[in-house]
Amino acid sequence: MPLAKGAPVTSKTHLVTGRMTFENAVRWAVEFGAVPMHDNWEDRLALAEAPHILHRSWSGDPKA
Repeated sequence: MPLAKGAPVTSKTHLVTGRMTFENAVRWAVEFGAVPMHDNWEDRLALAEAPHILHRSWSGDPKA
């Protein structure tokens, strides 16, 4: 069953990923059709995610 008319994924869809940040999940949502609330959403996500990427102890690469 689609989440919305024309949705590219359903409530049963499993998207296989490695570990990801919340900001990366938001990017995915936009790629799948979510409408950002701000024109500068990419900059906002980058600013919010930068400290985490700089200091995280894990990789986003599922093979690492």
